[in-house]
Amino acid sequence: MAQYKGWDSSDAPSLLILQAVLLAGAHVSRPRPMRDTLKAAFFRRAKLLFEARVERNRDIMVQAALLLTWYSDPVDDDVAANAHYWVGVAARIATGLGMHRNSGSSIFVPHDKRMWRRAWWILVQFDVMVSLQYGRPQAINLDDCDVEPLREADFEGCGNNIQKDYVIQFTELCCMISFIVRERFGLRIAPERRKSILSEADKALANWSIKLPDTVRMSTSDMHAWPALLHLTYNNFLILLHRPHPRASADSYAHNDAEICSAAAGVIVSIFEELREKDRVKYLWSSAVNTLFTAMIQIRVELRFSNPVLAINALRRFDSTLLQAAQVRYANGQVEANQC
Repeated sequence: MAQYKGWDSSDAPSLLILQAVLLAGAHVSRPRPMRDTLKAAFFRRAKLLFEARVERNRDIMVQAALLLTWYSDPVDDDVAANAHYWVGVAARIATGLGMHRNSGSSIFVPHDKRMWRRAWWILVQFDVMVSLQYGRPQAINLDDCDVEPLREADFEGCGNNIQKDYVIQFTELCCMISFIVRERFGLRIAPERRKSILSEADKALANWSIKLPDTVRMSTSDMHAWPALLHLTYNNFLILLHRPHPRASADSYAHNDAEICSAAAGVIVSIFEELREKDRVKYLWSSAVNTLFTAMIQIRVELRFSNPVLAINALRRFDSTLLQAAQVRYANGQVEANQC
């Protein structure tokens, strides 16, 4: 922003990153249908600049590719015009640059080292979220990465509005999710390991939740978008980790699994209700849409419970999720694209 406001032709902001930032900004600052028109225009401009290789700074290309995940082309296919595609592009450029390696012994200036660490771990966040969102393999294998974990010093010079606690905690959560997904759902994982990782995962996730700083803890009185996205991702993963097979009967639902999934779905619904009342749903990234769908599927399972009291409570929560879905559909044009 300092470059943008400085009007210094010798230090002008990248045209590519400017169009990508305007794309993300249009999503949260304009009502529909104006927003959809602006997003499509900014996306076409940024995509043209990206593919024309106008920008020679590969760091900026990684950042731009991540910002382009804010747009999914509703008339194109669901393979080469969505967040999954752009995260893959960003990952290839980043690993080609060597962002996945520890830069401590490099000749980079400290500013560039900090920027690379931030960019890499934000890319990891996007990769994990997109993997959960689309049910596709992750583009990044953290076993091939030795980048130092983020610390507060890495945000030096980023301004006063940076959400340091959110970025650090979300990175830690996504790293845990990445490991757990590979150990729990990997195609070549032994059945014994699939079972043992579940208890390990619960302990790690619970320990992470307990140690959260106050700035990103759950707050029912004034829920902001950053802690909301953090806890939506956490509870969404709890459901994905513990829910039964779609064709399983209600009786085969383990007691602890049922309680965990039901509680997580309740938290997701309450977060969306709070955000809807404060008109903050529009600030959520597209992965939040699938989180709501996950909660709806879980509540739909609870409607099959034989106990009528539990079933009616589930019905009330399901009605609430339908209201939230209507709001999310209006606030996030990517709902239509994700349903294609």
